[in-house]
Amino acid sequence: MSDGDLVDRLLDDAISHHVISSDVDDVNLYGSKHRRRVAGPTADRLTQSGLEPEIYQAVSWWCLVFIPLVPLGTYAVADFRELLPDGDDHSRCFRVQMDWSQATLHAMIGMAVVVTVGLATWFAVVHANT
Repeated sequence: MSDGDLVDRLLDDAISHHVISSDVDDVNLYGSKHRRRVAGPTADRLTQSGLEPEIYQAVSWWCLVFIPLVPLGTYAVADFRELLPDGDDHSRCFRVQMDWSQATLHAMIGMAVVVTVGLATWFAVVHANT
């Protein structure tokens, strides 16, 4: 898909939607695959809409304590240039074909974090009692 097509879709309210990434949320966007900077008039259209002239692919996840559990979809994303007044990030995105390789990588990283924290806790408890 060309940069112009991506920007058209990102700026079309019927196709894309506004996403707010709050501090504690049960649905989060993770990743930044296929990151590309757009230039020229296409970039100008993004910046005039308050968006960064950079588009990337991210996976939306249903999360528990920031650990990705269920992939909900893959999205093309452009972040807004400024944070919301409460400090939250926000972006515009639209759904693209699911990227299972990206989702699998996120799931493996999430499992590695859970296993590492679990083992560290177990070792701390075992060594505290001996």
